[in-house]
Amino acid sequence: TPISCVTIGNPTVETVIGENYYLHNGTNWDITATDNDTVVGRNYVLSGVNTGTGTTLNGIRFNIGSTLVTWSAEDRSGNIATCEFTVIVEDNENPHIGDSVSCEDIGNPVICPNPGTNVYVHTGASWNVTATDNDGIASFSYILTGATLGNGISLDGVSFNQGVTNVQWIAEDNSGNIDSCSFMVTVNSTPEFAFAN
Repeated sequence: TPISCVTIGNPTVETVIGENYYLHNGTNWDITATDNDTVVGRNYVLSGVNTGTGTTLNGIRFNIGSTLVTWSAEDRSGNIATCEFTVIVEDNENPHIGDSVSCEDIGNPVICPNPGTNVYVHTGASWNVTATDNDGIASFSYILTGATLGNGISLDGVSFNQGVTNVQWIAEDNSGNIDSCSFMVTVNSTPEFAFAN
């Protein structure tokens, strides 16, 4: 029972935009089989990140990673032939920062120090941006450079020194794709007042 997977190769495909899987359309990954005594059965078995069996790969969702596809065909005499190939699904879609709050929404705030101090302590989550991804966010944090140094996951309670601090938010998804955005926080010097005698 001659069958062959050679023409299919080991296809590498990308996820559907906005999803964490590849949806195969068409029968170009289905094998054909011929036999001198008639082919009576033809099916596949999936192993790896996907599992399952069937008779056509049309409409099958393949998850991110590698799936081994093993095709088999059987003739009326019980003879079986097999061939196999690997489907590799890659996620090349970057995370997206700013669905709810973006760096553009925050702008570049210019603020005064807290009374009686030379620093500004930020309170609340208004400077925390958001991030989404088709395959989930693995890490999401900020880096401070300039007048203030540091890093973390929330700017609530962070003390900003006088001068200009660059705030860079970085999101990384589970496939290592990265998105980032930044804004500047300027803390003015304490105003001086002149009093008349």
